[in-house]
Amino acid sequence: MTTHSAPSTPTAAPGRSLIWAEEFNTPIAWGAKWTGDRSSAYRYCDHNPDDNKLDLLTPRCVTVSNGTATFTAAPAGRTLENGRQAWHTGLLTTEYSAEGFQVRTGDHVETAVRLPSGTGAWPALWTWKDGGNEVDSFEYHPDNPHLLELSNQVNPASTYHTDADAIGP
Repeated sequence: MTTHSAPSTPTAAPGRSLIWAEEFNTPIAWGAKWTGDRSSAYRYCDHNPDDNKLDLLTPRCVTVSNGTATFTAAPAGRTLENGRQAWHTGLLTTEYSAEGFQVRTGDHVETAVRLPSGTGAWPALWTWKDGGNEVDSFEYHPDNPHLLELSNQVNPASTYHTDADAIGP
C-alpha cells in the first residue's frame, strides 16, 4: 500500500508558479484528470508481463480519503503471458486523460509518500511519454528498505540514494 498525504492548500516552491496540484480530497476524476486502466508503458496497455511484472491495472484499486490516495493489490484470478498469476493493482497517470497534464523540463515536482514493507510492492513516481523519455523521481523496492532508485532515461543517468534515517517503510 502506498499513500500520499498532502497539505490542505497547495503552494508553489519559492520563485515558482503552481500550475497543477492533486490533494486527494475529492473523488478521483477518472477520465478527466486521471487514467488508471491503461498506460503506453505497458506492452498490453493494462498489463506488462515483461520482467516478471504481475500487475493488471484496475482503477478500483486506487481510493482516496482525507487527502490520502491508497493503492492496493489483490490476486486477479488470471494467468499472464509470463505464466505468473496477475494481481489487480492501482495506477494513476495523466496519460490518455482529457486534461493530459505533462511534466516539462524545469518543472518542480513534490510528493509525500509512505512506502510499503510487503514483498512484491514496487511504488514509484515517474514520467513517461511516447514510449520513452522516462525520468524516475524514485522507485522503491521493499527488499532494500533504505534505498531509493533515481534514474533519468532522457539524459542517461542514475543513482541510488541510501539513508536509513530518511528512507523506509
